[in-house]
Amino acid sequence: MTAADRKSRFRKLSSGHDLDDLARLLGYTPSTVRTWLNPSHPRAPSRDALGRLRKAVIADLTERVRSLGFEVIPRRNLVGEQNSNLAA
Repeated sequence: MTAADRKSRFRKLSSGHDLDDLARLLGYTPSTVRTWLNPSHPRAPSRDALGRLRKAVIADLTERVRSLGFEVIPRRNLVGEQNSNLAA
């Protein structure tokens, strides 16, 4: 995955989230996250940061769905293990 692909994926996953909250969840400074979101800046997030963002977004959406009174049934990974970020 190229740096441009990682920046694009990060922008898509982070849309709708507050910059400061996003930085806190990922363990980075807001300026670092702002740099990743800037399309003209060459610095891109690592694959590890993308993975953490993906888990944070899934956990946030799961909590939103649960707060509406719906049950969340976790999907299984390809290897048959339960997703740890969805386990309640």
